[in-house]
Amino acid sequence: MADLYLLELDLTLRLSTPEPVLALMREHMAPYPDDCAYEDAPFRVLAERGPAYRVGGDCTAELARTARGWTLTARQEIHAEVLEDVEQFLTAMTPHLATTGPLGSLRFYEDEAPTAITPDPTGRVRLVQGEECTGGGGCVAASRGLHPVTHQGLLFGAVAAPPAGSIDRPAR
Repeated sequence: MADLYLLELDLTLRLSTPEPVLALMREHMAPYPDDCAYEDAPFRVLAERGPAYRVGGDCTAELARTARGWTLTARQEIHAEVLEDVEQFLTAMTPHLATTGPLGSLRFYEDEAPTAITPDPTGRVRLVQGEECTGGGGCVAASRGLHPVTHQGLLFGAVAAPPAGSIDRPAR
């Protein structure tokens, strides 16, 4: 049995999104070199390209500047071991969202229906089960019995999750 998930993202960041956040996105979208051993490469959330192993279809990722902001669309096959990295990546994006609502969806490869990915009220995205993962959105893979969330901010450094209540949402 494989612990693979289909991650689909469709989100828009404001035009004012800082360059370090855009650079982080571009870094994680860069495909792995063909001559790189998978085990030796640093993990990139959106780097896979080509046919997915178990979830069907192709793995893709695109960041495009539009009149509304920066639109990220992606379809990736990810392993359960990297869900925390994906959480940190998405949480780094939430302060800069131009829209509200789901960021995308996550589906265990054996399941038929995906679950929406939504940030909790603090802007944090949670995909794995943990004692903090109760209600308020964001807890997608809780039924899988995965290990607790331990956001250390090591992978994403200065662009890690903002403090609670500090999310800068645009006025409507």
